[in-house]
Amino acid sequence: MKTFTSEHPNLKYAFFWWQRRGRKNRHGWRYCVWYANQGKKTLLTSTNPVHSLSSLLDQNVYGKPTLVNGTTNLFAYEIDTAQTIERSKNEIREKINWFLKFADIPTKADEFVESATMNPAFEESAMFENMIDLMFQDEYDIYVFELPQQLMLVDYWACQKFTLSGSTR
Repeated sequence: MKTFTSEHPNLKYAFFWWQRRGRKNRHGWRYCVWYANQGKKTLLTSTNPVHSLSSLLDQNVYGKPTLVNGTTNLFAYEIDTAQTIERSKNEIREKINWFLKFADIPTKADEFVESATMNPAFEESAMFENMIDLMFQDEYDIYVFELPQQLMLVDYWACQKFTLSGSTR
């Protein structure tokens, strides 16, 4: 860890994803503890709805960044996508209603919205949006994200030309 961090002193974002169950939790947790012990304000964020940081830490960290018991610089956060998903549904509903009004089609947008938002990628997209919001708030020295195994979020970064340090090329 010392070698890696000395070679990357400006590291701001770290992403963990593993195929084996629990491995990313251990590595992400170890990474966070190490940074917090270096005096860095650290946020461990889980974007995987299957694995629960609240269970791992034996405290509720769902829905808001929470100081981990027994630490001074380590915060944990299970992202809640409910509000982001609802906001996106409303935006989609408004756009479809606008289209249907001008297309003179007598139906309601709700059926289209529910169909469009049933895809698991919709929740993953909301998760990604919340991650970006966290990053732009810039309240922590280091952000550690535990990603779902599907890795679609990593594909977003690849498309946006982000590096692991979070800087653009």
